[in-house]
Amino acid sequence: MGKSLPTPEGPLTFDYVPRQQFRPYHGRKQRHAVQICHRRAGKTVACINELLMRAIAHPVPRKPPGRFGFVSPTYTQSKDVAWEYLKSYSRPFFLSETPNESELRVDL
Repeated sequence: MGKSLPTPEGPLTFDYVPRQQFRPYHGRKQRHAVQICHRRAGKTVACINELLMRAIAHPVPRKPPGRFGFVSPTYTQSKDVAWEYLKSYSRPFFLSETPNESELRVDL
């Protein structure tokens, strides 16, 4: 979507541009969604970026703070499939910490 988010230091650019098939997914108003796509269509990349967009847009002074997650059938599948995508797409939004490799967690 190529979004730009305002910060005190200047705008942060969100470099993800979704494929045509995933634009309705990102533009939906419902909480849950189902994607029916062929393999290698970009479902994981779309999900990771949707997760980041929702987490970044979450109001900051809210109690309790937002928690967002990616779920797959096994821990190993999540690590193999989504962890590298999450680290690379969330890199511009790290506050002061690097991703927590042992817990597979990124704090924004």
